[in-house]
Amino acid sequence: MGNIYAVGVCACEVKGLCSVTREEIKELLNEAEKRFAAETNLIQLESGRVIFVGDTHGDFEATEKIIHKHLKPGNKLVFLGDYVDRGSASLENINFLLQQKVEHPDSLFLLM
Repeated sequence: MGNIYAVGVCACEVKGLCSVTREEIKELLNEAEKRFAAETNLIQLESGRVIFVGDTHGDFEATEKIIHKHLKPGNKLVFLGDYVDRGSASLENINFLLQQKVEHPDSLFLLM
């Protein structure tokens, strides 16, 4: 895997202080697609703490805070959708979520 981590790092610098190449985005999308294809349409979670996250609407800062606070061993995060629109950082938000999905496929779930 190339530099998918760079996409997440750049998402953390929303004010345009870094750049992500088209190839890095393509690589992220390809890896995320593989993760989604490996999942069934019905998510069955084992016992443990499950945290459901409502619409983030492009609010990257809120998404980042939720992930850093709650994505811990034993926790499962289920994002319910509406990841983009309204907010000023929709692209950063979805890229960050996809990057986190690639890194934590068994702990983070994105409903589409």
